Amino acid sequence: MRKRYRVKVTPPGYIYVLLTIALSIGVANTGNNLLYLMASLMLALMALSGLGSLGNLFFLKVSISPAHEVFAGIPAQFHLIIHKTRGHSFFLSCETAFGSIQIPFVKGRLEAPLWLIFPERGATRIMTVEIHSGFPFGFFRRFRRFPLDLDVLVFPKPLPCPIPSLSGDANGKEETFSIQGELSDEIKELRKPRVSDPIKWVDWKATARRGEVIVRDFYRYEGDTLLIDLTRREKDWEKRLSEACFLVLEGHKKRLSVSLLLPDQEIAPNRGKRHKRLILEALTLA
Repeated sequence: MRKRYRVKVTPPGYIYVLLTIALSIGVANTGNNLLYLMASLMLALMALSGLGSLGNLFFLKVSISPAHEVFAGIPAQFHLIIHKTRGHSFFLSCETAFGSIQIPFVKGRLEAPLWLIFPERGATRIMTVEIHSGFPFGFFRRFRRFPLDLDVLVFPKPLPCPIPSLSGDANGKEETFSIQGELSDEIKELRKPRVSDPIKWVDWKATARRGEVIVRDFYRYEGDTLLIDLTRREKDWEKRLSEACFLVLEGHKKRLSVSLLLPDQEIAPNRGKRHKRLILEALTLA
């Protein structure tokens, strides 16, 4: 486990330390008063630099407020909140595993936008935020880690795709994504059942003939219900999830009623922000 506090000497700091050592050796060999004063001044500046950078990171409280919606591969705006309980802090760099921000000055409470990018969908956690600074002279850079344990649910990256207008094409082939309306009386095909199929759709004659449950599928009139069917997990699963995410967002904008079918879950048609988030969460964890 990494230490909560650590110090790194910068390249100018190495040069300064070497010059200080060389000057101190010269003082020991010559006893020159001027060299002695210069060496003392350089040592004092070195100590002041260390204390200044240390005090710059003390009396800080750091937290991050989550973004409302986070999509994989797309910058999401979080809010970094810093409380400086005593004094001031200058030229802070705040870093997480998913992004960073530069803060020039902090006094009291500061809230700043923090843009983070998460490469993959799923539940993830921001464990810590690390703040570091080279103030005041840049000879040393001191780091301090603050624990966060902030849970973030990253939705699939929306991938644009055509929005269908009917539940099937001219040949009656079922599409993965479809906009459904009311059922017609015309049978489109016989197929294996899905979780959402009512019992009245079962074709008992075909079931007895084939030895397995067979249901009737009907054509639908054009309507305002967007059905996203992901009951079959295929090779391009991530792409299909991304397209489904795009359709959910577009359907919400167009005020469509959206339903989702997954291999182990079914979400009934509905509208609204809560329903949109419910479907996005299901896609994220699928």
